[in-house]
Amino acid sequence: MATYQGLHGIRAYQEQIAALCGRCQEQLGLSEADTFLILKDLLYQEYKSRNGK
Repeated sequence: MATYQGLHGIRAYQEQIAALCGRCQEQLGLSEADTFLILKDLLYQEYKSRNGK
């Protein structure tokens, strides 16, 4: 986990996440904190569904 920043192509994912945060916040009228918490929860829900939890 500590070395993921050095992975080739990781910057593209960061840019996509930043764009998703911006779109979500703007389209849903959320605060920055709520946007991050909701997206974090959605990501966790995806993790759980992929791991049968």
